[in-house]
Amino acid sequence: ASGRVRGLLITPPYGHFALNDRRAYPYFQMASELGVPVYVHQGAMFGPTENAPQFRARLSTVDQVVVDFPDLKLNIEHLAWPWTEELLAIMAHAPNVYTDICMLQIRPRMLAWHLTMAKEYGFLDRVLWGTDFVGSGIDEYKEQVTKEVHFLRHEFNPILAGSGWPELTEAEIDGLLAGNIRRLLQL
Repeated sequence: ASGRVRGLLITPPYGHFALNDRRAYPYFQMASELGVPVYVHQGAMFGPTENAPQFRARLSTVDQVVVDFPDLKLNIEHLAWPWTEELLAIMAHAPNVYTDICMLQIRPRMLAWHLTMAKEYGFLDRVLWGTDFVGSGIDEYKEQVTKEVHFLRHEFNPILAGSGWPELTEAEIDGLLAGNIRRLLQL
């Protein structure tokens, strides 16, 4: 079975349930046993949403799943923005929790601060880049990927330096773009 299942995506806000809903636990158990990550759509939903406003800010549900499944690999998408600091606190005690910076290049200074925090806390190696592409075709997708990679390789460190924060090393940028996800997916 592990050859067929590479990971799971779970979207509590859109599915109208909390992450620690016991009905999701068999899937977490399966993912834990297979050693595959569960991607969790969390964050990037500021203010009331028509989908599930009661679940939008409950990172305590993530913490509960981490406690109940200590070997489960989770990727909490979008740095759980705007609840990033709460996610970073969870990541501090949960070594199997990752996050990504999908869609966050549009807020470069905020992204710079949060990646600085992850670096200071010692788990920048559990932060992933991804596109979360919303578009209409492959050419548009390629253009977006090229733009985002260029931003991280050439435009991001000047933002960090201009803010007085430590710049990312080439190895850290390589980790964001590829190495960290390879480790998560065991590639």
